[in-house]
Amino acid sequence: MESPAPKSGQEAKKQETTLASLKDNGPMIGIQFVTDEKGRKVAVQIDLKKYGAVLEDFWDGLISESRRKEKGIPIEKIKAVLVKPGRLHG
Repeated sequence: MESPAPKSGQEAKKQETTLASLKDNGPMIGIQFVTDEKGRKVAVQIDLKKYGAVLEDFWDGLISESRRKEKGIPIEKIKAVLVKPGRLHG
């Protein structure tokens, strides 16, 4: 998976503001919980315009954690595989 592009100063500031608002105990605008017939929370709807960057970071963390125990591939092997069909110039 490709790493996300670095965030600009403005994007980083917006994300910090969003994270700060997530830490507040007030109402969470743009977050709605879906409940079952007993009132238990079973899903969440998230406004991606407001929280998309935070959700992307959360998702990246989940993916990273799920791959934590995977064995890595040496860069030399990857280069060899890409050079052979001409996708990378050696």
